[in-house]
Amino acid sequence: FGRLFDDPSIYNPQTGTVIYDSIIPFILSKRPDLLIGIVVVLVLSASMSTLSSLVLTSSSTLTLDFLKDNIIKDMDEEKQVKTMQILIVFFIVVSVLIALIGYIASPINAGAIAMIVGLILVPIVSLITPKMDKKVTDDIFACYGETVTITKKHSLAEGEK
Repeated sequence: FGRLFDDPSIYNPQTGTVIYDSIIPFILSKRPDLLIGIVVVLVLSASMSTLSSLVLTSSSTLTLDFLKDNIIKDMDEEKQVKTMQILIVFFIVVSVLIALIGYIASPINAGAIAMIVGLILVPIVSLITPKMDKKVTDDIFACYGETVTITKKHSLAEGEK
């Protein structure tokens, strides 16, 4: 997309190579303020939507799959909701701290750290939480054992992939 806005100002005068960090500022400098405002609003709304879904998913997963019945026994629905609300605030605060304080210098480092933490935490949580009963697991996946008859029009022929 940046090639659509080719200009000598995005090239290094000594080497003639593209200065990639100058492409977006150049594009933005040639657009009207209203268009830039719309783009900023779109980017912010996409970011907020992503943060919202991550925070909600993280808080409910941590509450329902980890804390309930493993750490906190007999957690009623009201306690679950309160715990999720507290975790939502916690995850938002952590996100703000990561974004504003220079703990992590680049998004690449943040992604690498997140992957490493995940590789460490998943086995630890798996060791701490009790193994599911085989009957429960079989019940969860019982639907895959059902025979379903469909028309040939909606199925793959044998041997096709």
